[in-house]
Amino acid sequence: MLSELISKQFEVKSVTMGLNYGLNKVRFPNPVPVNSELRLISSVKLIEDFQNGKKLTFDCTIEIKGQEKPACVAEFIFILLE
Repeated sequence: MLSELISKQFEVKSVTMGLNYGLNKVRFPNPVPVNSELRLISSVKLIEDFQNGKKLTFDCTIEIKGQEKPACVAEFIFILLE
């Protein structure tokens, strides 16, 4: 779900391929009720050189409408190759 939500937040035109590299520090503090509205809050934590591209680490929180605790908190790692 994170890769789909993050891909809607930005576009990089010079990239030939993107790769979901993995997750760090994943927590699921709250279950998601059926038909809930979700929202992704994210920020770029780190950008590193990686072979023929860049490795990006995002701090991500998936919020549930009407709930105090988030559904998921994680670091999402994504690789963009040129």
